[in-house]
Amino acid sequence: MNSDLYCDILVNKLKPGIRNKRRGKLSKGVIFLHDNARPHTSCKTLSTIIKLGFEVLEHPAYSPDLAPSDYFLFGLLKKELKGKRFDSDEDVQKVVQDFFHTLPKSAYKEGIYKLPERWRRCIETQGTAHRWYENVEEKINSWDILVKMFSQNFGHHVTQKDQLAENLKTRAQGKEETSDYYIQDVLHLCREVNPAMMENEIVAHLTKGILEEIYQSIIILDIATIDEFIKWCRKIEASNKKRVNKRVVFDRLPNVAAIDSADSKSMEDLIRRIVREEVHRTLNPESTTPEPSSLKEII
Repeated sequence: MNSDLYCDILVNKLKPGIRNKRRGKLSKGVIFLHDNARPHTSCKTLSTIIKLGFEVLEHPAYSPDLAPSDYFLFGLLKKELKGKRFDSDEDVQKVVQDFFHTLPKSAYKEGIYKLPERWRRCIETQGTAHRWYENVEEKINSWDILVKMFSQNFGHHVTQKDQLAENLKTRAQGKEETSDYYIQDVLHLCREVNPAMMENEIVAHLTKGILEEIYQSIIILDIATIDEFIKWCRKIEASNKKRVNKRVVFDRLPNVAAIDSADSKSMEDLIRRIVREEVHRTLNPESTTPEPSSLKEII
């Protein structure tokens, strides 16, 4: 691989592939991640990336643990090729291409979703690991000893499990974070903490950290599965976006009296109750609960 071939792949394969498979992505902006191999950092490659309009996500040197292709994809490929013999380069290419084509989309997604957690671990150990090495450098006289000592200090399985459990315990959806991203991150944490975790427990973890505006709508639903949780979160999120987009803003006079904070709280509670009752009636059309005849009865 050299710069000429790499640039040709970017221009004639990657860009058309994004255009065909992720329509609209090129206009919205592509965040591009690759490692620091020489063909990736040459002047010609940098110039090509600028012309393509890609934003390069910086990648620290010598960090295969932060490159999805290294920590995820190539490991699976090695398992697929292990023990097999090939008579020609064409046979190897066919097997590799077939492997990539048959790997489910969920597998690629899972590999990418592991990246933020790996970034977090890298940030947390950046200063600590360097200081540790300075303290024990004199005791290290071989690579095997370095690996063993490093694993003892930073690779302890129980410590990692405890940290992941704490992350799961406190994970909450960010205000600008989509419910899909939040859900996938929590599912990853649940799987890391306990691969045999029951589905109802996973749903409980998802529910406790979801945005309040979604929580208030799903709490009245009898959600028992992850698929149901995802379905309803998407519906509620889409509905909220429609309401925001259709909202008409009218000019207001500066001398209009403000709502008292106590009245505002009461009004919020009233609106929340009305919305809950509407959702309940929509989901349970056969319900025999008598409807209030006036707003006064609701209040």
